[in-house]
Parts: sequence; structure tokens; C-alpha cells
Amino acid sequence: MKEKFIEFYVNKFNQIKPAEVIDVGFLPMIIKRRLSRIDKGVVYLLNKTISENTKNLVFSSQTGEFDRLIKIIEQYTSEKEVSPNTFSGSVHNYPAGIFLLNYTKTIPYTALSAGNNSISAGIEAAVISKENTMFCYADVYNDELIAFAFDITKTGTHKDKYKFIIRNNTKKNDSYKNYIEFFNGKRNKIDSDIFSIERAEK
Repeated sequence: MKEKFIEFYVNKFNQIKPAEVIDVGFLPMIIKRRLSRIDKGVVYLLNKTISENTKNLVFSSQTGEFDRLIKIIEQYTSEKEVSPNTFSGSVHNYPAGIFLLNYTKTIPYTALSAGNNSISAGIEAAVISKENTMFCYADVYNDELIAFAFDITKTGTHKDKYKFIIRNNTKKNDSYKNYIEFFNGKRNKIDSDIFSIERAEK
């Protein structure tokens, strides 16, 4: 049986590197003051990665605003009330929403979490979309912000071309390090629980 796959091109790929200066100076000061570390990382990456052809956004995070949720629980436990600003910033889609509220055009977005497979679930949602889609993943792991984003199209002559192949691989949880290596050209293939992505001939 002939293998079925989707071809896509990556226009831009960006990641947060250790000790990288995260500049969100394009946002109003009143908004910047409310942003957590993960918020700033997502907004920074989206601003670097989005293109004028982007029609859709998929944001994925396993834990999202975990630190904020802990603060809300502690505040409610001690004070029996919660700050509205803190609460509004605790929702999973907050950083994507903040970026798009301050962007020059309106595009739809999806925010999701899928436990240990949050990266692959988000990439699948981005790749199967019919629109030109930007994908962003972010989490805080061992007190370190880990995040990357890329902008994809289905047609073109862009630098990096890939084949997305639906496969039932054996119990593979996402590895952030493996995805970073793959999209930086240090691997030719990556496998998740339900798909493989391979570098394609141009």
C-alpha cells in the first residue's frame, strides 16, 4: 500500500536559547508588567516568527501557567479571594491571546495540551490545517523556559521541506531536545506516538 503523507515547508524556525534576551518592548508597558516568563517567551517567539502570510496559530503547552496557578491557590488559601488580573492570566491560551490582541491583523488560534505528547499534538494540528499556520510550543521545565516556533506553508520553494507521515509508532513521548535537533537540521527524521516527520527532497 502506498504511504500517505503531507508535504509542508518551514519558512522560519526560532527557539529560545539559554540566556537569550527576551525583548517584548513592542508591547505597551501596562501589558508587559503582567506577563510571566512563559508569556514573554511565547510573545517574543511569535513576534519573531509570524509572517504576513500566516493565517492560523496553534499554541501548545503541557503545563501552561503552572506557576500562576500555584500562586492563585496560595492566595485563595490565605486570603479567601483571588486577584482578577492573576486569574485572567492563568488560562492556558493567555500568551497567544495577548500576542494576537496586540498584532495588526486578526487570525484564529487554537491552544491545546496533551500531557507528555503536547508537542506532537500541536504539530499535528498545525500540519493538517489547510491554512498557512504558525506553531508555538512553550513550557517551564526544571525552572528553565523551553520554547520554539515555526511558520509553515503547504506550497512554495522554501528552504526546508518535510514529509508528515501518519504512523503508529511504539509509545514515544515527545522529547523537546529531539525536536530542536530535527528542525535545526541535526536529525533527518523524528518519530512521535502517531506520526513521523522526515526531511523531503526539494
